[in-house]
Amino acid sequence: MGEAPAEPVENRPWRPQDGPPPRVWTWPRRDPPTLQVWSKGRWRRATVLARQDWADRTVYQVEVDLEGNHLVRSRLYAWPQPGLKAGRRSSSPPSPVGARARPPAAP
Repeated sequence: MGEAPAEPVENRPWRPQDGPPPRVWTWPRRDPPTLQVWSKGRWRRATVLARQDWADRTVYQVEVDLEGNHLVRSRLYAWPQPGLKAGRRSSSPPSPVGARARPPAAP
């Protein structure tokens, strides 16, 4: 069996000194994509709330139960990193929040 990945590092919220505001994308609540987040020795399913395309990175805002105790928390993670992997793709295209832009590919 292989080594366990490191737990993913959370990303802080965007600030003006990070450059232009990120483009933000959301999916319908009834059909969101998911990511898998490595936490406390196992992969945990995270529901994607939004994708943020920053000037220098892609950040996903997710809801995830990191402890396995049914306490769901909102977290931001830069993509990609070893403690994250793609989960279920949405069958719905994402919608831009604010300015119009081309839809991104799902993770």
